[in-house]
This record gives sequence, C-alpha cells and structure tokens, in this order.
Amino acid sequence: MGRPSKLPAILALLGAAVAVVAICFATGEEDKLDNDILIEPERKAEGGKDGSGLPGVALPFSLVNGEARFGLPEAQVQVIAFIPSAGNGGCGNETGSVLHSLQSANPDRLFVHVLDFDSQAGQAMQATLGTSCAGILINEKQEIEVVKADGKVITVSFKSNLGDSYSEEELVAALDMEFDNAYGEPMIVPAPDGTPDVIPDATDDAPADPRGGPAEARDDEPSEEAAPTA
Repeated sequence: MGRPSKLPAILALLGAAVAVVAICFATGEEDKLDNDILIEPERKAEGGKDGSGLPGVALPFSLVNGEARFGLPEAQVQVIAFIPSAGNGGCGNETGSVLHSLQSANPDRLFVHVLDFDSQAGQAMQATLGTSCAGILINEKQEIEVVKADGKVITVSFKSNLGDSYSEEELVAALDMEFDNAYGEPMIVPAPDGTPDVIPDATDDAPADPRGGPAEARDDEPSEEAAPTA
C-alpha cells in the first residue's frame, strides 16, 4: 500500500496563503481609499491657488535658480530671506510677499534677497552666514529690539517664517528702526489698498491750509463779529 499523496495538503496551504494576501491587499486599498476621501478635501481647503499651504498667498515673483533680488545692492537697509521651496508647502510665501511689497514701496532704500533654502544658492548662502532653515536677516541681524505701537520694547527673533515667531507689525517696526538709523526717515509702508503710506513720527491734528500753515494760525480770515455792510 503506497504512501498518501502530499499534493492536496500543499495545494490547500497555497490556497490559504493566496487568500490571506488577497484579503490584506483589499484591506490596504480600502484604507488608502478612506484616507484619500478624508485627506484630499482638507488639503484642497488649505491650499492656495499656487498649491501652497496658505490660502490665496502666492509669491508675486519667480525664483530663478533658487533666488530673486529686488532693489539697489548699495541700499543701506538690506534683507536676506530664506524661505522653503514650493515643494515644502510654500509656507514662506507670505514672508516673500510682504517683503516684496515693502521693497516696492521703498525701491531705492531697501534691498531684498530671497532664497529657497533647499536650493544650491540658498545652502551656500546659509553656510556663509552660519544660519539654517527658514528666517530673515535685517542688516545681518536676526534678533532686533523693536518698539511696538503700545510703546512696549521687545526683542524679536526672525529665525522663522512670518507668522511663526514674529508678526508683520514687528517686521515693519524692525525695518522702520533700520530706516531711521540709516536715513533718518521712516519707511514707507503700503496701505491695505496698496497706496504707499509713511509711518508718522508724530500726530498733527491741525488741518493744513492750502495757503500755508494750520488753518487756526491764519489771521486773515473774516471775523464772525464783523458788522454787516449796509
């Protein structure tokens, strides 16, 4: 009497293995589908038109070989900005956009150099300056004491993107201090409607008279007590 064949047992084991692999594959695809359904709408809601993580914020300029320059290199106020590449979510787009707007309002007095810190140019510049990751330098400084609108003096660190460790108000205040030191004049800041505006040093509520001097300082206005002419 011969030995019983092992073939049916081997075939059964192979069939079970194939069934396990099929179940795992189907479960993985189902999980992937569920993740796509849950994650993709969130990404679309967060992303701007440029594909960044900031809704509606796109760089108003292009980086050529990982960098862009604006203004006169001999300007006495200079900013070097390191921002992430678009492949990293574009989270530095707001930094670049605000700096571009400020430079456009001060074309001869502010020089801005923007670099993608992942690019060859960005990595070379960071190696020279001893910096890393995102951040900006204002006249080679990354920490500056600024006076806020409420009069409070604080030390602001610019070792990150705008909105992380510093606000736009603090960035403008730091640049304005550098303008005062370099030029003895305030920086021009674009108003919300895009119209250039100057940061005032003092408030003068007296209305200006087109003939020169405040209206209340003139003595050639007709007196309210003058008698009417016959």
